[in-house]
Amino acid sequence: MTTRLYALAGVLVFLGLMWLYTREFACFSNTIGIKPLLWGSFMVGLALSGGALYLKRDRFSPVSRHYPELIFIMVMSALFAPLFGSLLNRTLGTKTFSEFKFISEKAYIATGYGLLKDEAIKPTGWVLTVNDNNTVRQFRYKKQPYYPISQPGDIISLPVTRGLFGAKVIDLQ
Repeated sequence: MTTRLYALAGVLVFLGLMWLYTREFACFSNTIGIKPLLWGSFMVGLALSGGALYLKRDRFSPVSRHYPELIFIMVMSALFAPLFGSLLNRTLGTKTFSEFKFISEKAYIATGYGLLKDEAIKPTGWVLTVNDNNTVRQFRYKKQPYYPISQPGDIISLPVTRGLFGAKVIDLQ
């Protein structure tokens, strides 16, 4: 009976982590410096799981009988490490405002199966395109257009979380 409860708890934890991951994708697309954060998270996740497996090596001996478990632990830790890296980066960061040069703000429509005939078309979200020190960046958000009357070349101020690990997250909803 207890193994079934552990299995159920494991499935519920896995589903909760997947739900968190899907909610974090919006932050991934609005993060400046996401590549080093992702690679660093992968490496830290692998190092931590490798260290934990080394400390519990008696539990996994002989190793030849436990390859599936070891590989599962290493792969899952590498896959979920970016989630925890991004959450730590955002929650322990400092909130400031940064200035960017406005280029455009355009609505977009995202549908799973296309538009139906006579369906009212309304935007799913907006894409803000800005110039950040001669680098063109795009940020996506869903709730409302923030800069409907801005002209290309205007200086705009965006809420930025300067993360714990150096990655900056644009905080548009």
